[in-house]
Amino acid sequence: MNRKFLATLVLASSLLISENCFAEFSGENNPALIANMTQNRANYINCGAENISWQIDKTSLNVMKYEPPEYIIAVNLICTSSNGLSGTNAMTLAKSQTRQYRYNYNDRRIYVKRTDDSGAAYWIFIDPKVIGTPDGYKNDWDTDMAAGEIAFYLAYGMSFFDKPVSKLASDYIKK
Repeated sequence: MNRKFLATLVLASSLLISENCFAEFSGENNPALIANMTQNRANYINCGAENISWQIDKTSLNVMKYEPPEYIIAVNLICTSSNGLSGTNAMTLAKSQTRQYRYNYNDRRIYVKRTDDSGAAYWIFIDPKVIGTPDGYKNDWDTDMAAGEIAFYLAYGMSFFDKPVSKLASDYIKK
């Protein structure tokens, strides 16, 4: 009896942990994506993790606007999470979403494109001052800042800021 309860509790908590990841990603779980990530590991760059993993698919990089000092870059972010079980019940979940980042190099500001409840798109500033804080984590700013910085580096071979703001971008750019 206790084992069934514990297994149910583990499954429920793992689903709640990954809810943040999967709430904003549309579509079904994509096992083919996991297989591709396993086979082509060099194409994926870690840009965030906290019970879930966020990866940039380098092959998806798309410079949509190049009009210095304004830039827009789109990349696919892959969100993966384990269901927390082992053995034959273990499963890794994966979903992908295209994220767009807008940059103003003169002001050194990065924005991420979001949509409201009605589906209307808008740009929101990623404030470097909240990176690494509870507010930054809660609003996915840490992941978005890392992804935005890495996308800019992949496109242009240089850091957007004089020194990367996010630790994950700093770790990647130093390589």
